[in-house]
Amino acid sequence: MNIHESVKVARDLSAAIKLAEDDDDVESIYVIGGASVYNLAMKMKQCSTIFLTRVYGDFQCDVFISDFPSEFLLDKTSNSDIFTENNVSYEFQRYDKTNISALDTSQN
Repeated sequence: MNIHESVKVARDLSAAIKLAEDDDDVESIYVIGGASVYNLAMKMKQCSTIFLTRVYGDFQCDVFISDFPSEFLLDKTSNSDIFTENNVSYEFQRYDKTNISALDTSQN
């Protein structure tokens, strides 16, 4: 297989994250995968933001992403309008990782 010299290959998500973190030219890392890759990435300490396309409707699906870890909160100011194409409605949402202990004021 011919791979361009600028392409880096990793055999798993952790190795790919490490390659990107070690490269000074990389500013952001985006994970585009299937459900298992998303589920793994959401649990990693390096994951600080989730960009989600929420699709409304009932569909015959057999694979789903897990619920977001509790430290991710919806940024309601960044939601898009709801769009409809081909009778399917969807919107774009952003979830940011928050320091839960800073939000919990009951522990004084």
